[in-house]
Amino acid sequence: MKDVLNYIRAQSEKNVDTPIFTYLHDEGISIRERLESVSLCWVYFAMSFGDLNSMHYPYPEEEARGNRFKEAINKNAAEDSTHWEYYIQDLDALGFGAGQMNAQHVFRDLIWSDFMRPQRAMVARLTELANQYDHPFIRFTMMECIEIYAYYMFQQTATLADRLEGQEGVKLTFFGGLHLQLEHEHLVHEGQEDIWAAPIEDQLIKQTCLAVAREVCPMVEAMQAAIGHKCLEAPGGKNGFVARSVSATDTFNGPCLQ
Repeated sequence: MKDVLNYIRAQSEKNVDTPIFTYLHDEGISIRERLESVSLCWVYFAMSFGDLNSMHYPYPEEEARGNRFKEAINKNAAEDSTHWEYYIQDLDALGFGAGQMNAQHVFRDLIWSDFMRPQRAMVARLTELANQYDHPFIRFTMMECIEIYAYYMFQQTATLADRLEGQEGVKLTFFGGLHLQLEHEHLVHEGQEDIWAAPIEDQLIKQTCLAVAREVCPMVEAMQAAIGHKCLEAPGGKNGFVARSVSATDTFNGPCLQ
């Protein structure tokens, strides 16, 4: 697995100068505004990630029992399947409460918008790959493509979240230090290092893992690029997706989400 993981890390390290990181580093934009904009721009994947980990990555308990690789996949998937709850907590903490978000705004201009198409496409493809490939090394490759890329981004958001907490007393979880710590534990494979350090003896499986990584890494990059461009497209980073900026005079006429 080492060659596969090294490939993913090398690709993700090339991605640190892309628009999403430019936006997160822009000190000309308030910390709150950066976190508000980025948080809403993750909505489709943040919520769908729970389904991937609860419905498609894990193995049936009886199938995994006694297989340390499948048991490890199930352990990681069980943890990741709950992270959407942290995401919702952060939206609440940032003030996106009842009555703040217009229905058309959420569905037309967020979840089913063109800029979220890369998120929808990636979730659909990851679902296909997980259902196509049963081997745990291949499923682990899919998971690590997300974990490694996400870790670099969460390093930046956790720093901003710490500063926001110091300024306003607002504590974030998904974009804060707790989630970063959980991602770190996954990346170092706490308690599993000997498992995933094992060489892949079957060369076909190894080549399939590399092929999956070469397909998934660009999808993650496309998703992050779309989010970064959306956050940067308007002066001051205002991208129209901070829900509190939607006023009664806007063209969105649907009911507020309660």
